[in-house]
Amino acid sequence: MTFENSPSLDANITSGKKPPHLNVVKIRVLLYSVIGLLAIILIGVVFFYLATRPTELPVGGLDGCVVSTDGVPLVSMVEVGKHSKPTLSDGCFFFAAIPPGEYQINIKPSLGGEWTQTIQIISGQAVALGEITISR
Repeated sequence: MTFENSPSLDANITSGKKPPHLNVVKIRVLLYSVIGLLAIILIGVVFFYLATRPTELPVGGLDGCVVSTDGVPLVSMVEVGKHSKPTLSDGCFFFAAIPPGEYQINIKPSLGGEWTQTIQIISGQAVALGEITISR
């Protein structure tokens, strides 16, 4: 085998052709540049989302007890906005997680009567209504 007819690196350079490994290097540099740019964009989007997302206020609570005029606990349905639940056997109720805001509270004892009032739920605080007396 003779080397006279084989291509040489010098022949590629003098003929203006680039060696094949230089194209691979350019492709890798381009690929790494695109990946780096995408990473920078992704980091920017994450920071923008974290900076502009709405922060939720902590919820508030509400409690009280429903009794008749003679002090007997009344089993009642208590409604606060979209939230509702019955009182316990001692006439007491507790809502642990109500978003802050103004609400109408309706208390309807099973034996009749009704009590309605507007209340303000404050973020991170429990509103204590105490003993609510309803005549039946």
